[in-house]
Amino acid sequence: MRLYDIRREAVVAIAPSRRGVLRMHAVAPTIEPDAGIASLRTPLLADLIRRGASLSGLTVHLVQDVLVGAPPADLPALNIYPAEHYRRPDDPRDLVERVSVVILGSWADEPLRRTDADAPHTVRVGPLLFEGRATRTPGGVVPSIVDLSTRGLDPLALRLHLLSHDYRGPVDVDWGSLRAAYTTLVRWRRNVATWATEPSAAMPPGTVAALRAAIDDDLDLPAVVRALLEMEGSSDVPAGAKFETFAYIDRVLGLDLVREVGR
Repeated sequence: MRLYDIRREAVVAIAPSRRGVLRMHAVAPTIEPDAGIASLRTPLLADLIRRGASLSGLTVHLVQDVLVGAPPADLPALNIYPAEHYRRPDDPRDLVERVSVVILGSWADEPLRRTDADAPHTVRVGPLLFEGRATRTPGGVVPSIVDLSTRGLDPLALRLHLLSHDYRGPVDVDWGSLRAAYTTLVRWRRNVATWATEPSAAMPPGTVAALRAAIDDDLDLPAVVRALLEMEGSSDVPAGAKFETFAYIDRVLGLDLVREVGR
């Protein structure tokens, strides 16, 4: 896997901390406690790197900074794997083991720990806007995961919306875009359940290679989403092959695309 390193200003291959193990440190964003869904973009990036690295056979160990001493309660709703270790940002103790990848939040004042400064790879997630406003806008209201559920939206619609944008750039979220993502998510699950009833077929090798290459090339998940949309409507790919491909790539996307199978 290759990721954009902000200090070298280039997309370069990540190096495991030791053979077969990738250690990461996700720094908590220095934003207000009521940041809502804006606080989830950093742990989501850590989750996506974990999932992509796991496809390559790496074991991932994540240290996640948290502002209140406990993991955010919203993580399971977005299918974000919990970190192996949580710590407060003001913890004076250095990390015990060297990390390969440091993940920073979107804010320019996000500090690097002394031990992090030695990490070979530093990535930064882009800011999340809500209805065109930065989350630090005075008086701005950013919805929470609970607000999504209250409006009848599966929180994974937010995950799909974020996956459709470059993790390094800003992404604007509004209720219209979340409803559109939810519509796609529901349709994909319905189609996957239908395809599962058809005869099994092998995944198209060229398509799978392209999907893996996009994941490995700086987590180009927007390209993966576009490829799935194209495959969904293709009459040249057997239904069984569509099912196998969607189920396989969902190991990285984390959208529960097989949820409706057998129901």
